[in-house]
Amino acid sequence: MIALIDYLVRAAFILFFPVLIADFFVIDRLLRSEYIDAKKEWNDDGKPRGFFWVPPELKPRRGLLVSLRSSRALKSITVEWLFKTPQWMAKHEKTPGTLSPNLECQHPVAALAVL
Repeated sequence: MIALIDYLVRAAFILFFPVLIADFFVIDRLLRSEYIDAKKEWNDDGKPRGFFWVPPELKPRRGLLVSLRSSRALKSITVEWLFKTPQWMAKHEKTPGTLSPNLECQHPVAALAVL
């Protein structure tokens, strides 16, 4: 029985890993869009960086370090966007359908994290 559970956990991890990486790209795309098109909201959100994308103003010392405050803002924004669509995103013509794939990716990943 324990071997079966171990096998299922490994299989779930292997299946959800690509979904998790895709989710990171979606969040990066949304943050880049917020940075370009809704700069005031991006500042109000705490200047979050992406998982793979970092705005130039958050790269002190030629990009070797990233602000810890920006990392905390990323974590809080991903949880917030999981349950609520921001106003700037609802009004923006490029992003109305972008958050729903993000939610579809995060719910299975969140369920996997609970295991």
